[in-house]
Amino acid sequence: MTTRCAYMLYHFGHAETRKGPFKRLRGIDFPTKYDGKRHSDMKYLSKRIKEEAEALDIYKADPNRIEAGFMFDQCENYLFEEYEKVTKTETNGDMSRFSQLCWMTVVRVLRGNKKRRKAVRSET
Repeated sequence: MTTRCAYMLYHFGHAETRKGPFKRLRGIDFPTKYDGKRHSDMKYLSKRIKEEAEALDIYKADPNRIEAGFMFDQCENYLFEEYEKVTKTETNGDMSRFSQLCWMTVVRVLRGNKKRRKAVRSET
């Protein structure tokens, strides 16, 4: 599942499987610890996108599908830049491969970057 799909699933759920928006769920709603952790990852990804959308002054608290898609599109560049910083990849601005990455890969990279930043701050 791509990062965009995960973001939309978090906000709107999946109509075909009758799953509601994941943002309304809590960790206790999941049968296994693994599923709860994936929910936490989705929540983290959504939080990072929300922070960037607020910085760009385009955030909507309860967006419809079009608004959510717009927010994601505007913030995808931020996610891409963070991914490039952490992985030290030279893509020359080509986001085509990034948009195909699994959302869990993106979250793992973003969380790792945050942990590294905390470690660097504590050393100084």
